[in-house]
Amino acid sequence: ASGQTHRVKAFDTIEESIESYLSNVARHRAYREFRAAIRSYYQSRTDGSHAVTVFDLTSGLSSYAEIGEDYVQRLNSVIRANRLQILDESFLDRPFVSSAS
Repeated sequence: ASGQTHRVKAFDTIEESIESYLSNVARHRAYREFRAAIRSYYQSRTDGSHAVTVFDLTSGLSSYAEIGEDYVQRLNSVIRANRLQILDESFLDRPFVSSAS
């Protein structure tokens, strides 16, 4: 739209980009729902239930893009098309979201 501005940050490495993304998601108030899903995910890993799926996590990202829920649906389509839900059993060695977030 006319008159709107956007900032784009450039990174030297993909790792820096990922770290910045994780930092933003871990701190910004728009991602509270996502952080709650992450905490549930790690709890399910601890108690052995493994009940949280990638789609449970993506549902908390509607605030990530201006298109809201459409972003989540597109993201889920990419996950399905690439059969990435097989990674549901994977997890980060250290959570990027603390229990107090």
